[in-house]
Amino acid sequence: MSIWANERTEIATWLSGYLNMVKTWVDKILDNEHYDVDKNKIIGLIDEWIAWLEETKLKIMKMKDVDPAPTPAPEPIITEEINEENA
Repeated sequence: MSIWANERTEIATWLSGYLNMVKTWVDKILDNEHYDVDKNKIIGLIDEWIAWLEETKLKIMKMKDVDPAPTPAPEPIITEEINEENA
């Protein structure tokens, strides 16, 4: 099971890289008159981005907030040997 405290840095890296990719795409392609980009292509890409973000959101929601307390080891069973002579 993933734990938020352990996964937080990795998620930040994923999201940062993902958002950087989207920004680069918008700056180089969408905001450039030399590229032929129709609105259906944009809608399709936005749908893909939303789907990826939804999947990431669900993964985060399923994570535990903190490590569960470790289960203590069971106490060893101590058996006393009975000396038949003293019994």
